[in-house]
Amino acid sequence: MTALTETHLKNLTDAIQLLLPSPTEGTMVFIRCLPTEILAGLSSHSGFRIPEWRIYFVGSHSEGVTITADRAVDLRENKEGAVLLLVDSREAGTGMDGIYSAVQEISEAQLFGKSKESTLKEIEKKSSAAKEFCEQAIKKSKKIGTGQILTPWQEFDFYSSCMDADPNKFGEQVSLLGLWCFEGYETNKLSDSRKMVNVLLRPQPSTQPIGSRIDGLLLSEDQSYARQVLEKFLRDRSAKSWIETVRDVKSEPELWMTSLNPGFLEGRLDEIKIESWLGKTGSPLAYSGLTSSNGGPWLIT
Repeated sequence: MTALTETHLKNLTDAIQLLLPSPTEGTMVFIRCLPTEILAGLSSHSGFRIPEWRIYFVGSHSEGVTITADRAVDLRENKEGAVLLLVDSREAGTGMDGIYSAVQEISEAQLFGKSKESTLKEIEKKSSAAKEFCEQAIKKSKKIGTGQILTPWQEFDFYSSCMDADPNKFGEQVSLLGLWCFEGYETNKLSDSRKMVNVLLRPQPSTQPIGSRIDGLLLSEDQSYARQVLEKFLRDRSAKSWIETVRDVKSEPELWMTSLNPGFLEGRLDEIKIESWLGKTGSPLAYSGLTSSNGGPWLIT
């Protein structure tokens, strides 16, 4: 998972602030949709502050601003100030059930929906084409393999990364979505990027050698060195998940789609294979469409 950046922090804080009610005495709100790693980053970040709100992280232990479910229940009963609880749902335990049923929640859809709305407005300030690219990248990534399910955090991470980047670097950021890196931000390259991932990694049958998958790229004969580098790259990551492998491509510009320029993207014809339509009996196979009348010549019907 991408490390928490200042842009991540700002986007999360802004979205939360927009969704919080007025900070009246005794008000409590909770959020339980953030990944554990992100909660850890937020809890240790001195810049994560929301005016007039006391923020606590609810987990399995008490340390600093991290509290247990029992302490969270005490805070609710004491009704002192406005309290925001960021809950690690994997660690907090069943002691939070009473809070879940009685306290206002900022849901995953609300939090990341509001953040998406804000980040896209910022990206659109770069150009309308930049915004279009980001939206199309999300759509194309969901068509990887038999249909990839993107988490809201993945989308948030991608949008935040694009906010920090020049549009010409957007093609690098698509690896966060599981797409193969390339230069530029032309939307027509997104489909080709998805094809690269499907050819090399999705699906990845254990019986299909890496070399055979690389053959599917139709690299030109003068790209033998690039082929060797790509094969070593994939072999070295054979124990990783496919999306981890794709993310590693970002640091290997010589393996980006625009560097490899695979032949299958150009529709280049490298081979013609001719197969007989005749079966073992000497008669044409049914799918050939050939028929004979009274022993005459075979005709296409």
